[in-house]
Amino acid sequence: MIYGTNSKLPYSSSRVITTGDAFAVIDGLTPGKKYFYKVKVINAEATEISPYSSVRTLTSPTTPIAPPITVATYNLCSWVGNCGTTWTDRMPAIVANLTAQAPDIAALQEISTSRPLSGFLDA
Repeated sequence: MIYGTNSKLPYSSSRVITTGDAFAVIDGLTPGKKYFYKVKVINAEATEISPYSSVRTLTSPTTPIAPPITVATYNLCSWVGNCGTTWTDRMPAIVANLTAQAPDIAALQEISTSRPLSGFLDA
């Protein structure tokens, strides 16, 4: 792919991007600026499979696109046998599970409808 801010590609300040995927991530674009680009396909042996496409346009976003985040909700008392133990007893398994999942945000809850939970105030 070749791109730049002038529709007459290529030119002295245009840039060339090579990727092994069907897409490319381009950093450093000026927010709200119009860019021109064209692409061609080259195989793993560096043989040109297609000529450059016609010139296309894209305006870069005016606000940064945030990376995706993962959110988890976790019921600390998620099964009956687990609710009969203290927080100290439950904590290692809960920490291991949350560490394995590695969410960006975790909402923890502990609920029982039948009785106060043992060790709830220990946390």
